[in-house]
Amino acid sequence: MYPLVILALETAMRRGELLALRWRQIDLDRQVAFVEISKNGDSRAVPLSRRAVEVLMTLDRQPGQELVFPIGAHALHAAFKRACLRAKLEDFHFHDLRHCAATHLSTKLNNVLELSAVTGHRTLQMLKRYYHPDPSALAAKLD
Repeated sequence: MYPLVILALETAMRRGELLALRWRQIDLDRQVAFVEISKNGDSRAVPLSRRAVEVLMTLDRQPGQELVFPIGAHALHAAFKRACLRAKLEDFHFHDLRHCAATHLSTKLNNVLELSAVTGHRTLQMLKRYYHPDPSALAAKLD
């Protein structure tokens, strides 16, 4: 669960994209994962941070294993729910990691076009649903 959560936070990839990700779609040298088909039907290259690459390198890859995360959506949902209960997190879902990731990535990528390229949002309106800036951080930028 931990590597999957870290990769979700580092890339803002959707649950389905992460669960469908195959090793052949990852270029660790170039630090890129290629999503062949996203929720909106498009393909895209997702940049991988150093931390994302490190996490991927720690995974125990079995011979013949194509999927990076060989777990189904229902098993992931159950495991994530148990983890949230242990952490005493109420009303927190795997998809919420995408919101966290978009907001965190916005501190590194000041250009909304770059941010939307990473998150896979087609429009600024959709990106705004995921990006939740810290008002005090915005105020500090004004000084």
